Amino acid sequence: MTDPTDDFGAQVIAAYTSRPWTPDEWRAHLAETYGKWRPELGRAQRRPVARALHDAGAPWTLIGETLGEHRTTVMRDVVGRARPSSGEASSVYVIGSPDFRPVKIGKGYALERLEMFRCASPFPLELLWSTPGGLRLERALHARFEAYRVRGEWFEFPGDTDPVTAVVEAVEQVTASTAA
Repeated sequence: MTDPTDDFGAQVIAAYTSRPWTPDEWRAHLAETYGKWRPELGRAQRRPVARALHDAGAPWTLIGETLGEHRTTVMRDVVGRARPSSGEASSVYVIGSPDFRPVKIGKGYALERLEMFRCASPFPLELLWSTPGGLRLERALHARFEAYRVRGEWFEFPGDTDPVTAVVEAVEQVTASTAA
C-alpha cells in the first residue's frame, strides 16, 4: 500500500488555499478522500494529515468528524493541547446572527465554540458578547431568561429587546447580588 500521507500536506494546502471553503465543501471532500484512508492509517500517520488539513483551513470539528475522533483529541495530537492557542479563558458568551433572531447563551471557550457553531449553522454567526465566567453565571442567565428559551441554550428575546443589553444588565444584577 502507498502511504496516503506522502506529499498530502502540500496537496491539501495547494488545493484549499486558492479560495475559502464552506463547511459543507470541507465535509464532502474530507469524507471522500481521507475517509477512504482512515481504516488503513495508524494514529501516527493521522497526525500529519490532520495538521495539513488544519493548516489549509479545515475546522477542527470537521477534521475530528473525518478521523472519527473528538476535535479535542485531534487538537491535542496535532498541536499538543486541547484548547485554542489564543490563550482564551473560559467565558460566558452570547452568539447570534443578524439573519436569525435567537441567540445562544453558553459557557466555555467562546471563539472555539463559535467556530463549532458556524460549521453547523445555516446562518452566519458572530460572537456578540462575552465575559469571564463559568457554570454558575451561565445557569443564572438561563434561569433569568427561561421564558425566552427556544430550545437548549437558545433564547429568543421579545420585540425590540436587544439580547446583549439584556444579558449585560442581568450579569450586572447577578454580580451585584453575589457580591453583597
